Amino acid sequence: EWIPLSSAARTLTDAFRVRADADSSSPPATSKKYRDVILVGHGLSNDTDYLKRIAFSPYACGTVVATLDTQYLVSTKHNFCGLKRLLHALDIEPEHLHNAGNDAAYTMQAMLLIAIKDWQKPGCFSLGVAPATKAEKLSSKVDKQARKDAKKARRAQQLATKRREAEGRMTEDEGAKGPAREAAMDEAPLDEAPLDEAPLDEAPR
Repeated sequence: EWIPLSSAARTLTDAFRVRADADSSSPPATSKKYRDVILVGHGLSNDTDYLKRIAFSPYACGTVVATLDTQYLVSTKHNFCGLKRLLHALDIEPEHLHNAGNDAAYTMQAMLLIAIKDWQKPGCFSLGVAPATKAEKLSSKVDKQARKDAKKARRAQQLATKRREAEGRMTEDEGAKGPAREAAMDEAPLDEAPLDEAPLDEAPR
């Protein structure tokens, strides 16, 4: 479901404020009005910075009781780990990243697998994920350029569509004016003399 950007803040507020008694036939075991929320993300500061641009803060909703940043869990001071590299380290082959829904789903999978692996082998992520190889860096660079090219192509397509729509409206306007001109010409008086009358400057025969 697509929502207009103007409605995004209201929709997000509703998502972060779910009533404690929602989907329940019995009274909630807590006196809180809304359910507690644990905010999970990968590079959460990037997300929250963007949300500020649409006048929304998840923390202002009063329901966030904890945050989990999977990037923070597996990165070191000099080795920040992107979501794609983290997923590869967890033996997940992601598809169609940089899509909000897909990134959110993969981040949740990563968070659960990190918890399982750390339980099986405590401290296994203390040194972070292995640095990206040259092949991974090149792949990331190619992916980034492909996203830029796709964005330019979408923009060009949108402009072409708007141009065609504008030209179509102009054609319709001209088509509507054509019959009006013809009707006006039909109604205009003729300057020619009647056929049964001779012009005044012509001598009668």
